[in-house]
Amino acid sequence: MECLNQNQGILLLPLSWDAGFQILSVPQKNELEREILKILLEKKISKVDLLDNMDYELLNARILDLNDSTQRSKIFTHLGYKYLLGFRQLHPNILNNF
Repeated sequence: MECLNQNQGILLLPLSWDAGFQILSVPQKNELEREILKILLEKKISKVDLLDNMDYELLNARILDLNDSTQRSKIFTHLGYKYLLGFRQLHPNILNNF
């Protein structure tokens, strides 16, 4: 287990990457991603972004395939994001908020 330092970056993976979120519409997924980012920023995490908003930075760092461990390590060494944060399943109670 590792404690998260507020200066270590978090890159949020898009919710659309997991089949568990397919029941949500695109606007609902976008809103949920914004809420997650907002919560992280409220926790004073200084560097938080959504992977989908990082196209230029990823290409500039020559990160084309996140499944390649060498390229994935560049997310930290070149871009400063230590953590990739993804969600795997949608809990039914989340739908009550939409």
